[in-house]
Amino acid sequence: MAAQNFPQEVAEHLEAAIQLSNRRVLLRFLDEADGLVRLNLPLAAVRIAGVALECLPACTRDLGKYADPAPDLTLEQAKAMVAEARGCLAGEDRTQPKTSAEAIREVRGKYRFVPTSADDFILRKADELRVFHATRRSVIP
Repeated sequence: MAAQNFPQEVAEHLEAAIQLSNRRVLLRFLDEADGLVRLNLPLAAVRIAGVALECLPACTRDLGKYADPAPDLTLEQAKAMVAEARGCLAGEDRTQPKTSAEAIREVRGKYRFVPTSADDFILRKADELRVFHATRRSVIP
């Protein structure tokens, strides 16, 4: 993959952007499936939902009912299956809430190794501004 040529941080951002884009596409598939349900086409709706689910590794446990739905599938069953697919997609990007210590360790960029709080930052920034204005006054005749 081309991401191997990028620094790790750039590759991670690229991967996240691709995943977000894929999620939007999958949501559009499920919107189309909802539209097919409204048009009273339950088999087509379930097959479209199955296509979206094939792209989600965490949701592949019951793909059989989407790939080969029964010919006597009711509209209510199709609605339930599409809703289940949407729920699986919503659950795909849910993660456990992170503790503040974990979140601090994951910070990237120029402040990565600076343990700080918002209050500390505000105090330091105020000091920097005072010093800046004090030196500026002494320079101006």
